[in-house]
Amino acid sequence: MPTLAGLLGLLTVFCAAAKGAYDLWASLAFVLATLALFAGSAIRAAWKDEGWRLCAWAPTAAAAAGFAASLISPLNPAESWTVVPSWIAAALVFPLACRAFQTEADFDRFLRLLVPFFSLQAALVAREQLSSVPLFFDQSAGLLFDANASAAFCVAWIPPLAARALRGRGETGRWPGYWSAGLIAALIAFAGAKSVWGFIALAAPLPWLLGPRFGRREKSFVVVAAAAAAVWKFGGSSDRLGWWATGLRMFADAPWTGVGLGGYASAFLAYRVGGGVQTVSAHGAPVQLLAETGMLGTGALAWALLAAGRGRLRAAIAGRRGAAFGLLALGVFSLASVCFEFPVNLLSFSLLAGAAFGAVPEPTRPLPKAAAVMIAAACLAVSPFLIAPWQASRAVVSGQEALIRNDHGEAERYFSAAGAMDRRSFEARRGLARVLFRRGDAGAAVRVQREAIARNPLNGVLWLELGAYLSALGRESESAKALGRAEVLSAGLLQRNMSSMPKSP
Repeated sequence: MPTLAGLLGLLTVFCAAAKGAYDLWASLAFVLATLALFAGSAIRAAWKDEGWRLCAWAPTAAAAAGFAASLISPLNPAESWTVVPSWIAAALVFPLACRAFQTEADFDRFLRLLVPFFSLQAALVAREQLSSVPLFFDQSAGLLFDANASAAFCVAWIPPLAARALRGRGETGRWPGYWSAGLIAALIAFAGAKSVWGFIALAAPLPWLLGPRFGRREKSFVVVAAAAAAVWKFGGSSDRLGWWATGLRMFADAPWTGVGLGGYASAFLAYRVGGGVQTVSAHGAPVQLLAETGMLGTGALAWALLAAGRGRLRAAIAGRRGAAFGLLALGVFSLASVCFEFPVNLLSFSLLAGAAFGAVPEPTRPLPKAAAVMIAAACLAVSPFLIAPWQASRAVVSGQEALIRNDHGEAERYFSAAGAMDRRSFEARRGLARVLFRRGDAGAAVRVQREAIARNPLNGVLWLELGAYLSALGRESESAKALGRAEVLSAGLLQRNMSSMPKSP
């Protein structure tokens, strides 16, 4: 379907150009656009009797159920419900991609839209490299959020671009200019990220994709070489090993459901192992998923991937080798680096899976018009609930700005509105508590601050501020307990944050 393929291409370019859709507004736009595409595709399939491809729907549903278990009692509900929509959108993109990329021409139409993006990305990366001191020293991210996001995105799409360029050369005997330019641009952008692990991820799946030209001995050699390179890269990285140990400690504390999807950052200081720098990611998808979704979520996702790939992966490699190569390379990259924390890489994984499996014949079933209308209505109905957290975050920022200006009335209105729009937000209640304390109502500040702590109990700064409010009321024993809790959650927290403690009015 050329139109759907083109729209998916535009969505991918937008997410990549918007710093990987890492900011809340960009991830919200990604989710809403995906819902619109899914609803529109369902309506079209029903009214034009085109049929609906059931691409691995059972494994996808099982993975969704496993992830849903992590939302039963998440550590930071607001953060979890900010991350969940991106995963849902990525799951919806998979059947859309299966539907859109049924022919090589459709997939080419999609890839054609990525070439201008990579050309711009390569130009920005080259400029950053030429302006670095010393020359070619810094990592460059271009339009993406950081070098990790850029490396992952390039790892995903270099193989399909290379396959298209090679196919063109095989057809005409010459390198096709457009596809060769896109491939070179992607390689320049990838080189600017300076990701050793990215090179390993691109090399690791190669023997299996080349098929009979690589025997068992050659494949074993590649595995050993990749393992040795990984040990060389990460063996001396105490920070990364500490991040993994921290994630496993979270998993040990909540083995079934984890700390909640997206909760690694909130739990990091309380579970930190070693003296490594603070991070918001485990730098490895397996550890991150175990920490955040436990055995239920990770096990369900692993089973879903195996079930979806069984019987299809070999056919996908034969039918669309470039997409299969990109899918496997991105999967390898995610094992030991930041990857799926960026929605654009979740999107890329689903698109590549859809492109690879879209070439595999699958049964289609007619979609009743009533079912299509229900799908469209459901997509429309959930939209306000997706928009509300973004609106609440904007209100929190406005409240913080008003608080800096000492406009307590306006700050209270913004924080109260944020709390009403997103009842899971601890930031809204924290801001309101600060307003109340500055107005001299320490008792009300304590009550509201406890509501904030209930929504993010391992945030040491919240406990630190609660200690200040209790001290102002003369409740020194309770204040000491709160300050002690803050110190336990993060060694040295008090010393680093004394300047941010609220002052008595």
